Amino acid sequence: MKKILLTILVGTSLVFTQCNKEDTTDTTKKEEKELTLKDFSLSQNELSLIRETEQKVAITSGNEQYKLEQSEESKNIAQVSLSDNKKEIVIKALTEGKITIKAIDIPTKKEILLNIFVSSKVTPEDYELSQDKKTLVRWKGENIKSLDMNIIEGLKEVTKIEKDAFRDHENLEHVILPKELTFIGDRVFYRCEKLIDAEIPDSVTSLGGASFSGCKNLEKVNLPKGITFIDAVTLYNCAKITEITIPEGVTEIDWSAFAGTGIKELVFPSSIQKLGDRVIQFCKQLEKIVFKSDTPPTIKYSSLRRAVEEPPLKIYVPKGKKQTYINSSEEWKDLEELIVESNS
Repeated sequence: MKKILLTILVGTSLVFTQCNKEDTTDTTKKEEKELTLKDFSLSQNELSLIRETEQKVAITSGNEQYKLEQSEESKNIAQVSLSDNKKEIVIKALTEGKITIKAIDIPTKKEILLNIFVSSKVTPEDYELSQDKKTLVRWKGENIKSLDMNIIEGLKEVTKIEKDAFRDHENLEHVILPKELTFIGDRVFYRCEKLIDAEIPDSVTSLGGASFSGCKNLEKVNLPKGITFIDAVTLYNCAKITEITIPEGVTEIDWSAFAGTGIKELVFPSSIQKLGDRVIQFCKQLEKIVFKSDTPPTIKYSSLRRAVEEPPLKIYVPKGKKQTYINSSEEWKDLEELIVESNS
């Protein structure tokens, strides 16, 4: 009986040992397979090209099994496909616009977004430059819808855009300004009512007054990091703007700069020193204002008044600095009921 029990135990032990070895082997093979998978990457995540042209984006690393996803609507702007050798994404631009496609590495399930900007065809007859070719004096092309000045041979070296250059343009929807740009004059995009977004390089140090005033369909524009002054009515009545980032380094904001926008929150950097009249007037969605500086900026009576009662507005100041703000001027004293201290 003892021999029989011993035989059974030994046999069972061998079976468990064999199973454990198989499990360990399977786990090791799985881990080795996972270790051999390559990371997924593209040569670029942003691409600009001109309508009716074709470009390729290299797949710089991956596992040779990919798929591309794009919306039906975006297929009207550009067609995307994989090259025969599965090493490139081929983009054929059909018409002007902006789209985002998704490239997926199937084995790793990693996804990469590729943003594609299709610019209108541009000829020298569409614009007027200064004699030295560095200043855009006037835009004459009436049918331009999308414009990336960085891929237009005659425009990518422009460093200055004169006042009113694109004023009242009836068709412009998307614009990317040249990387070497430093100056944007007054009213450059004034009342461009179809304009949806604009990309400004951080090299810009001067942004003129009313630059985008009256652009009622404008949804997105960045304030360049190179500016220290935000001029009057810069984004006046841009009701579809829901987010504004004021760069650190800005010291002064002039009257009605953001009046009539759709922002819900506005953060003033620690560099801010002075606010003009009616900076946030008619911002009907604005609920929260944050000041980062321990030193209160100089304000006017109407600087932080919306001229609307709802929703309730709160003004957040640094912890321990509420009294400093209230005591700094009569204008701040009048806002005492709205001021609260931040938790951090």
